[in-house]
Amino acid sequence: MKEMAKKLVKKFDVRCPNINIPVQKLSGGNMQKLILARELSGSPRIILANQPIWGLDVGAAAYVHTQLMKAAEQGGASPIDGWMLMIKGALGSKFVVSETLTRATPLIFTGLAAAVAFRAKLWNIGAEGQFYIGACVAVLLGTRGEMLSLFIMIPYLFAAGALAGGLFLLVPTILKTHLNVDEVVTTLLLNFVVLLFVNWLVFGPWKDPMSMGWPQSEPVLDSAILPILMGKTRFHLGFVIAVLSAVFVWWFMAKTTWGFEIRAVGSSIKASTFAGMPVNKAIIRTALISGGLAAMAVVSELCGVKGYLAFAAIIMVAFILFKTPLGLALRMVGENPLAVEAQGLSVFYLRTLAGCLLFAAFDAIQMRVQQQAGMAIPYQFYLMMPYLFSIIALVIMSRKAAYPKALLIPFRKGER
Repeated sequence: MKEMAKKLVKKFDVRCPNINIPVQKLSGGNMQKLILARELSGSPRIILANQPIWGLDVGAAAYVHTQLMKAAEQGGASPIDGWMLMIKGALGSKFVVSETLTRATPLIFTGLAAAVAFRAKLWNIGAEGQFYIGACVAVLLGTRGEMLSLFIMIPYLFAAGALAGGLFLLVPTILKTHLNVDEVVTTLLLNFVVLLFVNWLVFGPWKDPMSMGWPQSEPVLDSAILPILMGKTRFHLGFVIAVLSAVFVWWFMAKTTWGFEIRAVGSSIKASTFAGMPVNKAIIRTALISGGLAAMAVVSELCGVKGYLAFAAIIMVAFILFKTPLGLALRMVGENPLAVEAQGLSVFYLRTLAGCLLFAAFDAIQMRVQQQAGMAIPYQFYLMMPYLFSIIALVIMSRKAAYPKALLIPFRKGER
């Protein structure tokens, strides 16, 4: 065994003091080389490598890539073998099936959220924001209520999270229905507002003192944890709730009057208005359902898998200023599919320029407030300002409602 280890260490240029050193004490690049040596030494029929050079330095990454390419040239395994191996990795045992279903649970909720919204032509691009709002509510309520039993706490958390997510999506929806503010832009902007808010919570007032400095909230109570449905796995009750939610959404959209109105509005707003349907109410109902489903996704994940709220992303100012949907927002401040043709390109570009100047002003305001207030205000609130001000600018510069009230007046008898 030692002779084989020496040969592999030399062949794959694993730099270590001696072969008796524990693997965990090696650097990341040498550890990756050692793993590669172990896998290739058995002459495998097929190798599936997922980001094999992630986190490695330039030299180690080049070496690992070269060795994998050599193995590929010497191989020649059938792609069918690879597909079968992937299928086996997803369905090949009780454990992997449970993992597949566990990971599918939040995807079912978010898929339903998008399906309901898009069916009514409500472009809910901000499901991530509703996701985190649901997480905040789940942690806020799930860490309290020690007297509540499991049978009360679980429905309570799902209902509260769904209500919070629906109300959060209601804000851009009302701006769309009453002020013609594009919901694509507002939902995207609100995403970053709520993400920064959650960042502040887990680094500040909600930070768990027992987390060894890691930015995460306190764990939820035992009564808030979803029951495990399969022993020694993470497969939990959330999957059953997700499937029941899918059945409910199908029934609601296919068998109810409100569902018919949502589908009709999505097919043609003008025809729905002509038929006397409450278009605004249908859009608002859609928002409540879509936002609620997106929030239920995180309740299932937090109470079924994680047990606490964590926020590991690092937000850089340069990324926020130049790599976010704000650029899209600036282009759409005055954009209307008919406005360019009616007003001419010069007016359109002037309005776009005005939007850019507005955002520059918002950024300057943010920096000025930070200089004046110092550290008295958390930095996350400074970073929220451009997004919130951009939404205000969209509201101010929108000139007409998406659905004029005159079109929503019901027909009198005999006028149809």
